[in-house]
Amino acid sequence: MMDFLPGIPSDGTPEAVAFWISFWAAMYSGILYSIGTGLFVGLAVWFVQLKVEKQRMRNGFDRELAILKERVRAIIHKEDSLNITNAKRSVPVVAQEIMDLLLNYPVDLWLEMLPKRKNFLILLKNIQQSVSEFEISAEKLDTILGNSIRRYNASIDRTGELNASIDISYAIGRIHNSDPDHIIPWINMPLGSKEKLEERYQIVMDNPDLKESSQRYLDCREQILSWIEAIKNELNIKK
Repeated sequence: MMDFLPGIPSDGTPEAVAFWISFWAAMYSGILYSIGTGLFVGLAVWFVQLKVEKQRMRNGFDRELAILKERVRAIIHKEDSLNITNAKRSVPVVAQEIMDLLLNYPVDLWLEMLPKRKNFLILLKNIQQSVSEFEISAEKLDTILGNSIRRYNASIDRTGELNASIDISYAIGRIHNSDPDHIIPWINMPLGSKEKLEERYQIVMDNPDLKESSQRYLDCREQILSWIEAIKNELNIKK
């Protein structure tokens, strides 16, 4: 059959052998070239699509971050109000509200995707870390302080839990150097109880472990406040 096709040598001739060798070589070369070209074009298209999608994600993250900034701006100016119920509840209100906000936002992912927003995002991460460190120090202080007060109360037959909670609140206020006359109304005690509360506080605080944990707690809380001020500066919020 091949003998009748123009341009193709007869089978069995040297010319036919040379022809088919060159024919198949050209075909395989063409196939490989087509595959290579297709892969190259496919990868190029995929790369462009990936870049476009990444930019779309960045734009979306930018919009979300802008919303978060405004929400932070709305709460960052609040004054620090001290809750002396116990050490853990004395976390600065602004910091706790920021922590609650951040539960709904992928800050770590934003740090990777939005390098131009790095300064503000790092400040948010610092707040998160500082609050975590504060909670650890506050829990330790609450444990040591509570145990010390209960042991002392038991030694003088004052074993009631109510008395312990009052002494704890008074101690937290005093650890913050608040005036006893200001603390008494906070804990709903008569002014005449100041001397006994102060006496018990001084006795309980005569404990090296308690002094150390108190200082660590105060340092952690102060660190949170310093990051709050840094965020105010970043957002150009005047004092």
